Amino acid sequence: MKRHLRIIKIYFRDGISTLAAYRFNLILSGMANLLWVLGQVYYLNFIFEKVNTFDGWSKTDVILLFGLMQCFVYLMFIFTWESFANFYTKITSGEFDAMLLKPLNSKFMLTFQTISVTQIITGVLTVGPLIGIGLSGIQGITFLGLISAFLLFVIAISMMYFISLLLVSITFFIGDSSSLFELVIGTGAEGVKLPQTIFPTIVQALFTFLIPVAFIAYYPTLILKNIENPLPLILFALLLATIFYFLQKIFWNLGLKRYSGIA
Repeated sequence: MKRHLRIIKIYFRDGISTLAAYRFNLILSGMANLLWVLGQVYYLNFIFEKVNTFDGWSKTDVILLFGLMQCFVYLMFIFTWESFANFYTKITSGEFDAMLLKPLNSKFMLTFQTISVTQIITGVLTVGPLIGIGLSGIQGITFLGLISAFLLFVIAISMMYFISLLLVSITFFIGDSSSLFELVIGTGAEGVKLPQTIFPTIVQALFTFLIPVAFIAYYPTLILKNIENPLPLILFALLLATIFYFLQKIFWNLGLKRYSGIA
């Protein structure tokens, strides 16, 4: 464990070095992200000028959903998006072969080798206020509710990570699967920021069982609002996370057995 933490620290230092070399990127990325978030908030304000609630959800409730969605998106961009979306390129360029020769878990290296410090900074500056505004509008939040909602969020992020690895593993069998990865994760991100009750039943099932993004924002918000009992949700999320963990492990190991390198 200590060894892996040291490696992550090295990758983080590399990210800081990259940021120092391209400081202007931080300004551009920060401005772009800030403008996008402000645009989304303006859009929500426009909607709630016309209606008091959106399918029973107040403006601050929806802002909380949006903030949690942004947190998920930033975590993806900080750690995995670049490596996972470009996995096929890493294979064809021989970079993945070099990973396999190193005395570290290849999935670990693929996950943490590119840490975007720029996204960490812009994420904190945009996500923090959104979640703060969202929480301020919920009455009667309990400490147990906060802990339960946070735990469910962490489990949900783990599920989406396992699903991402599963999608990346498909590259071993069909070639470039980056479009499928971007489609599934992008669709999931869009599904997080809206109340699930506005979707048809089949879409709600999709966002609960196959692309379980409902556990990232929707169900944690219901827990914070004291609408849902957290224990069944946490147990069910743990069950799904276990299933996706073993699925990605099986597909990854089968893929490695099929993989013979670029030579």
